[in-house]
Amino acid sequence: MAVSPTTCFGPKAEMSILETNQYLLSELEKCKQNFRDLTEKFLTSKATAYSLANQCEECKDLIESVLEEELQFQERELAELLRAAARLWIHDPLIQAQAKELTHSQQKIQEGRGVCYLFTQHVKNTVKSFEGLLRKTGIARDRDSVSKWYKESS
Repeated sequence: MAVSPTTCFGPKAEMSILETNQYLLSELEKCKQNFRDLTEKFLTSKATAYSLANQCEECKDLIESVLEEELQFQERELAELLRAAARLWIHDPLIQAQAKELTHSQQKIQEGRGVCYLFTQHVKNTVKSFEGLLRKTGIARDRDSVSKWYKESS
């Protein structure tokens, strides 16, 4: 035989049990809602993590591709530099011979400048000596014409 809660605890106790039951049911609903919210957040986080992992993989592939292209570019540049160096190495004796000839020509030009300077000084000294000789001999007219000729020529 079942005993009703009213007989054991009375009407006030029955109300208290009903209120407690209602309170516990509302708390259960809140917990269920919290569980659903947490489950939704977990699934969203999990999807985000998979998405980020895929993006990282794509970035990794992109970075590897760029680095591989950079390496190929550098290899092509190095190969071109080596070809250019090989061409220069072939022409190196010719370039050295031309450089030696150029240096020799520069030395000759410097010597020529020195000789020209000395010759100019010699000519000036000769003219002065000649003018002095003309002055001493009294040929003023010839001296003026020589001076005029000298000034016009220099």
